[in-house]
Amino acid sequence: MNEYSTSPLEITARIDAALADAGLDGPLIEREPLPLFYSLLAETIGSTRVREDTPQAIIADQLWQWAARQPLRPDEMQALVRELVGDTIELAEVHGTLTDIKRHELLTYQTQLLHKVERLQQGHQHHEALQAGLRAKR
Repeated sequence: MNEYSTSPLEITARIDAALADAGLDGPLIEREPLPLFYSLLAETIGSTRVREDTPQAIIADQLWQWAARQPLRPDEMQALVRELVGDTIELAEVHGTLTDIKRHELLTYQTQLLHKVERLQQGHQHHEALQAGLRAKR
């Protein structure tokens, strides 16, 4: 269980309840790893715009902005993403939808997403340093 407001399993229960309310529950409903990860991430950061067709750079920006509002240190935000990926893997295994290829895709996505967030952080730190330098010159 994480130290944040809602656990991934509680989020999954909400997703399952929403699917049931929409008439989309049952054994034929697939729980693919990447869409499940998007759902868990969207619920965690309070965004409705984390979907498969959302560019990764936008998702990284949303995640970075959310972490800054919490505030979470970069290592805490990375740990949260890794925890969500771990929960996604666990849930996809339970649902029987996790293959080696899909696990690899999810882990690759995690690496790419965290790299984009890290680049945002570095850009923000560089911008702050430039601003501090300009203020010091005044």
